[in-house]
Amino acid sequence: MMYLHRSTSFRGSAVARAGLATAKSLDVNFDSSSGRIKFTPTRQQRLCLQIVLLLMVCCCPAAAIVPSMIYTETGRLTVVDTSYHDGGHRSDYMFLAEVGGLYSLICTTDSTIFNSLVSGGLVRVTSNQAPEVGVPWDILTLEIVTPPPPPLAPFTPSTPPGEPPPPSSPFFPSIPLATVASSTTAMDITLSTGSTSGSSTAPRSSSWSSQWNPGVFLNEVVADPPRVVRDLPTLFILLDLCGKGGGPATTNESLENMLFNGLTPMSDYIATCSYGKATFDQYNSRVLTIQLPCSGTGHVTKMPWDSSSCTRDNLLNWMYEVEWYIDNVLKPRDWNHRRYRHHVIITPRNMMDWAGPDCNWSGMGSIGMAQGTWSYVWISGDNWNTKQVYLHEIGHNYNLMHAATMERGDPESCSHCDWSSAMGYCCDTRCLSAPHNYQMGWAKPIATVNAAKLSPGNTLAFELPSQILTDANYLRVTTDWLSDTAVPESVISSFGGRGFYSPATATFMFSYRMSFRNFDELAPGFVGGTNVHLFSVADQADLKDSVHLELLTSGSPSWTDPSGTLIVRQVASSSLAAIVTVCRPDGATEATYEKCTDFWDNDCDGLVDADDPDCAQFYKPPPPPVPGPSPPSPPPRTPNPAPPPPNPSPPVVLASPPRPIVLPPPPSPPPPAQSTPPPPSSLPPPPPRLLDPPAQEASPPPPNPPSVSLAGSDIGNTVVSRRRRPPFTPPTPPPAPPPAQPPMLPGPPPPPLRTPPKPRTLRPPPSKVNKKKRPPPPTPPPPSASKVKNG
Repeated sequence: MMYLHRSTSFRGSAVARAGLATAKSLDVNFDSSSGRIKFTPTRQQRLCLQIVLLLMVCCCPAAAIVPSMIYTETGRLTVVDTSYHDGGHRSDYMFLAEVGGLYSLICTTDSTIFNSLVSGGLVRVTSNQAPEVGVPWDILTLEIVTPPPPPLAPFTPSTPPGEPPPPSSPFFPSIPLATVASSTTAMDITLSTGSTSGSSTAPRSSSWSSQWNPGVFLNEVVADPPRVVRDLPTLFILLDLCGKGGGPATTNESLENMLFNGLTPMSDYIATCSYGKATFDQYNSRVLTIQLPCSGTGHVTKMPWDSSSCTRDNLLNWMYEVEWYIDNVLKPRDWNHRRYRHHVIITPRNMMDWAGPDCNWSGMGSIGMAQGTWSYVWISGDNWNTKQVYLHEIGHNYNLMHAATMERGDPESCSHCDWSSAMGYCCDTRCLSAPHNYQMGWAKPIATVNAAKLSPGNTLAFELPSQILTDANYLRVTTDWLSDTAVPESVISSFGGRGFYSPATATFMFSYRMSFRNFDELAPGFVGGTNVHLFSVADQADLKDSVHLELLTSGSPSWTDPSGTLIVRQVASSSLAAIVTVCRPDGATEATYEKCTDFWDNDCDGLVDADDPDCAQFYKPPPPPVPGPSPPSPPPRTPNPAPPPPNPSPPVVLASPPRPIVLPPPPSPPPPAQSTPPPPSSLPPPPPRLLDPPAQEASPPPPNPPSVSLAGSDIGNTVVSRRRRPPFTPPTPPPAPPPAQPPMLPGPPPPPLRTPPKPRTLRPPPSKVNKKKRPPPPTPPPPSASKVKNG
């Protein structure tokens, strides 16, 4: 019986040599052409002993060989994010070894070692695979040796003598807001803005207050975030790769005009989106054109590169060669490329034609500062004049990630689908959204709401100015009243997992967006309302996509968070601002007497107490009024419109006690012009907070014996017009009784309650005059006659 054993797997190693030695010692035939060992059964026993020895040779020496096969290197890490035209993106982790060589890192055993990594730090990697140029290096571990240093101080070059100062932005944020009226809330709200300066400490003025809710937080005074990006010094390099793509994408002059000159340059775009906080102009930026050969060996990486593809190692080699060229060929005396925080290469056009189909991206940027104090950006030559692409990729340099939505089920599936931020799709010119403005330090909240400020059943109201008007422009709400287990895991997973949504720390941002031509042009679905974003970060530099959840408009005014414990409504809006309410429900309905009489919208349905159908059992309408006898028609008006001098006497007579007032139950309805809904007259025992006692009923004295004659006065309307609390209106002191309407009427016919001219002639003024003329007091007239005169 013959056994065949392939020795191919042992060639070139100590194990292979041991196997060959064993074959020779067994005195068997070794066929070198086939690589096989042939032996007979007579040698079988001896072979078994040799196999045991062979296993010892294979295992024991191997344990001593493994440590020598671990490769360790130290170098600088660069994280490159690529944005494609279709909205897709990818991240590559490029490693520049200190001993030379540029490698793309991968990890097949644990991909989480790349989480939260940014560019610029020194790292140490280990691998059991030898590094090879052009081949992804599969590593085992990654250790941060030195974190990225902070960026350099702001670049503040002096203005050249004889030249005007840098142009300022034409953006003037101090625009008065208009009056906003809401027919749904019966409120007239006047909006106003405060100072937009980032260093302002003056309180924001707000001329409106809630008329119905006792728990109102007006806009607060909030300081700027800890990190504020106040300048963007940038070195622009128009790259010429041996004439490919027709040479440089454009000329220096054309690029400078797009960046700094004309009606809508990029400098004004940055000034507008940063509210004047970030400086970007021709005095802190520079434009160069540099030509490189089609291929070569890197002066920094010591590895070959070419222009036949746009792989990440080629892109970085192009950047390193440009920097080497500036240092060793140009040798500028009055500037240093390291002082420019952003190095931007603009490739030649039509990259897909000369570098392959993988070059269908609009831009790339390093996440973080690639060299610790400066960073890298690559712009496709076809997008050299697209301002949004520059802001998108430069945003990556400050750890800004993408603007995602839930459009395709979870944030990871649509990481660029939020058209309200420059960190979304290319290529409309638009500013950043509230989450990314916060990361850059360009915007701050008008107020921050959490469990300490929003109790269950309470509602807070805020003014949200249009984001383009002021840097204090968004509302921040954290649901810290929840526990981590308050929401089912299935719901958390639908929001991308706990990395995006964790109930106890979930933070939502609300911002009102209107389009601003040339600089902040938004797509439908993200403009004309209040945008709702999910963005839960502990620090401005955290790496996380923002998630757009909803747009609140008049047609869809409310939004509820995943836990059901936060309801936000847009109750009023104009072209300049919106009013939003934030409510934390205290139960699903207002089903108790206490909740229906506390002037709070406990269930957050936008209806308070008597206006809420849940409270109908406590607010029953009164029975229909019984029609009384119609008063007789008054005679025609006399030709003389002026009343006699003693005309003011009727109010004196009416106000003098005791005036008999009898109100038949139920009261007669008021005149149509002053009609109001009937009051809740059949409530259970009235609570102390239900309604203030109507002052109109307390002003007249207690009624005397029945009398139905109220002619010549307006007091009947004052008494029977009982006040019903309107929606969203707290009990306030009622106004003074209006003056008698009959004397104010300009012409015929007089109101039914007006005193006929004939009784006015019988009034007592003549008798009063007679009383004054006679020295001794005369005998008073009979009581019956006096009553007839006053009737």
